[in-house]
Amino acid sequence: MEPSASRSEDIRGCARKVRKSGSRADNTGVRFSLSLFGRWLPVVALTAVGAAAAASYAYTAVDRYQATAQLIVSPVSASDPTYLGLGLLLDTGGKRTAVASAAVMLRSPQVADAVRTQLGLTQSRDSLLAALHAHAAGSSDIVDVTVQDNSPVRAAQLANAFANALVSQRTASFQSQLTTVIRRADEELLALPPNQRAIGAGADILRRLVVLRTLQGQPDPTIRPADQAEAPTAAIWPQRPLLVAIGAGAGVAVGLLVFALLALAWRPLRGEAPPKDARTPAVAVMPPPDLRRREQGLEERDTAVAVREPQADTKA
Repeated sequence: MEPSASRSEDIRGCARKVRKSGSRADNTGVRFSLSLFGRWLPVVALTAVGAAAAASYAYTAVDRYQATAQLIVSPVSASDPTYLGLGLLLDTGGKRTAVASAAVMLRSPQVADAVRTQLGLTQSRDSLLAALHAHAAGSSDIVDVTVQDNSPVRAAQLANAFANALVSQRTASFQSQLTTVIRRADEELLALPPNQRAIGAGADILRRLVVLRTLQGQPDPTIRPADQAEAPTAAIWPQRPLLVAIGAGAGVAVGLLVFALLALAWRPLRGEAPPKDARTPAVAVMPPPDLRRREQGLEERDTAVAVREPQADTKA
């Protein structure tokens, strides 16, 4: 065999090997890629849908603002007879019952009606109370008066109005009861003989009257404003990045569930080969360009030789 013919056979054999080996390898890669893409597609799609839905809600929801005013509670001892009958806030047993009582009073209908009158609101009493959150600040003697509203300025106005309304109502009640207690104490003192008014029980009444008269015209000594609320600069709701993250997380969770179900559905039965029509068709792989050009050149040369040989035989 001539050397040129041997090289031609080597080139053709190499090209055939490339086609044969490449077809099987690439067929496996394509089948794996299609399977992987098909299974993970629901996860990606549902994640995008969840994030988009959460973002749509987050960026269309009405902003909510929160403002907080504070009241400080200074309860008197329940065992002190000086303040008996005045309706002041008492603390018993170290349980901070006075702070809890003040928080409950803030939610009374009377306070809500006073806030409506003070600010000239048409908003219902129930809706006002629904926007209010009054609670003790930790273990302190301070009550946080927190209000949420769509307007930052109005949230601060409402919080201050609730705090001031409670102090005003407590003060009016305190002064009314103080007048009654002073009058009764005077009557008790006058009922005693003149020579007993400065000693014993009479002296106790005199000391109590001195303290009570200093409280006339004063606010309730057991509750007073601490800090006024200021208009917040940022909304507390919606928390847009958090909502988008939650929506994306929900989408991932649902997508993974779908992925698991599809994985179970696509798993072939034990001992049963997959149907032929389910197999991915083979993909033809072409040899490298330089090898193809050399193979085509050889084919053209063989064709020319085949044409020239009959012509030479005829001339001979």
